[in-house]
Amino acid sequence: MARIKFGTFTGITIPAGTTQSPAAAIPADIQAVRVTVTRDNWPAAGADLELRFSFDGGNTYVTKAGPTHIDPFVATPEQTTPTPAIIGWRWNPDVFGQPSHVRGRISGVAASFTADITLEQG
Repeated sequence: MARIKFGTFTGITIPAGTTQSPAAAIPADIQAVRVTVTRDNWPAAGADLELRFSFDGGNTYVTKAGPTHIDPFVATPEQTTPTPAIIGWRWNPDVFGQPSHVRGRISGVAASFTADITLEQG
């Protein structure tokens, strides 16, 4: 099954400190979301990744997944290509309601770097 991508941001400069991806509207039939961030240029100290959701049309956001500390990719003989950093959240709309928007947030960044960010069906 192909994942439905509803937010793809290429060549985003992640500044030092804390930043958020642009918001992406969540299609109504999706009940799980994940954010993937390329780790080709990931900072040596790592960074914290989280998912923030809006239940009011994008006016306010709450963290539902993370923050999770992600270390930089370390190549091994078996895995030489950098794998992305991934974090996700699955919900029951009868319990939590259906979020309208999602954005990824990266914090604890010591030095700026460039990455591709994808928001997609989890």
